[in-house]
Amino acid sequence: MNFIASTIIRWESQRGSDIFDHATDLANEIGWNNILKEAYITLCSQRVIGLWFGAACIIHAALKRGMNLPYNSNELIARLYWCLEKSEKLRNRENGLEVVWSIVFLLKGYSPELGWKPEQDSEIHLELIKLK
Repeated sequence: MNFIASTIIRWESQRGSDIFDHATDLANEIGWNNILKEAYITLCSQRVIGLWFGAACIIHAALKRGMNLPYNSNELIARLYWCLEKSEKLRNRENGLEVVWSIVFLLKGYSPELGWKPEQDSEIHLELIKLK
């Protein structure tokens, strides 16, 4: 288990708290780039599928505060859609789709609510093909 797992678990057990606050506590020790890298690594592992929502929320919170990602945004968006395909829990979780859609909007300005699909962006589509 990576080092943000306990942060996600603690946040999920304290409903009403802000994931950014929990992640900031850890970032003060290890830095935001490390946290964002670990959040992405979490999204890459089916062994920790139950942590995917929390990892996406950490990325979302960082983007909303204007932080830069230490990885390619097209790769992240493809990974998030891959996670949605693999995890019924993520798809059906309250706010699960909204967090993913918000990340896409923050990174690309695309709105899935208006019918956008990842296959419509050739770079994201290529990343999706690599994941399958």
